Amino acid sequence: MRQAGFTDFERGVQGSDAEHLEVLEYKVQKDRQTVAELSDQTKQMQGQRKELISQVKNISGSIRDVADIEQRAKTKGVLEKRVELMPQDFQTLCEMAKASGKLQAENRSLRMQLQHAQ
Repeated sequence: MRQAGFTDFERGVQGSDAEHLEVLEYKVQKDRQTVAELSDQTKQMQGQRKELISQVKNISGSIRDVADIEQRAKTKGVLEKRVELMPQDFQTLCEMAKASGKLQAENRSLRMQLQHAQ
């Protein structure tokens, strides 16, 4: 073939024992590959679907919370003068305030040490 001028043409690998497939066998093999690829894509899509469902649930929960706050504000007027918190939220807020005070004191001492070092 090369002597005839076909330089970019490759014949099979020398010593290979690959057999020729019939058309039907080839089509079945290709269809199986396609099915495998599609099943992988389906699994990926199902994973994305689960993620999207959880995101929608989180967003809808937030929307309900906002609607609940707005409703309480209309009926009780709580947003005008005061804010109501759940006890555990209040506890978390207190802990964060204490931690903030400690961090501010630490920042002041570090600033002083930096000024003395300069």
